Amino acid sequence: MVSLRGDVGMSNLHQREADIAIRTHRPTQEDLVIRTLGSSTYRFYAHKDYLNNTMHQQWQLIEFQANARVLAWSQAFIKRHAYTIAFSTNDLYMACHATRQKIGFMLLPDFLARQYPELVAVDPMNRVPLTDLEIYSSADNYAAAEQLDTHSPIPLAQSYPLYLVMHPDVRRSARVRAVADWLIDCSTRLEGFA
Repeated sequence: MVSLRGDVGMSNLHQREADIAIRTHRPTQEDLVIRTLGSSTYRFYAHKDYLNNTMHQQWQLIEFQANARVLAWSQAFIKRHAYTIAFSTNDLYMACHATRQKIGFMLLPDFLARQYPELVAVDPMNRVPLTDLEIYSSADNYAAAEQLDTHSPIPLAQSYPLYLVMHPDVRRSARVRAVADWLIDCSTRLEGFA
């Protein structure tokens, strides 16, 4: 049996709370088996109709709380640009759905936002949609959200690595290996995930 659980908390692989974990931070325990799945670029997205039908002064942010780096980035952005939060959640898909329902704009990973053609990348500092050229050039110009201070410019895009992690005792299990291989294969086929 395969049981898949999405959780905001961290499963303890040493205590067998999970056989495989996907982490946004590289684990520091040296005995774990770690493979980099790729990196995910986040940027601001909004629904086309939200941009067309909402006055710039009324734009509001949808906040995603479960990723500490994305949360720090959005909070730094709010402090400097006087936006209010329209909706806040710890569920990425719920936040994406709120964006699709035109509640506001938010930081989304490219691989998720690109599944919905009604979502477009935006520059909320200048309150304009981004052109394709600006999207591709901004993907390479990101800073670590933990390093944002009062003088750093707020980046329009940031990339974060994702790691597949497992305990060495289970890596040879056929079932665990099959799931790990499937996750690796999925990560290579996602558009917007490098």
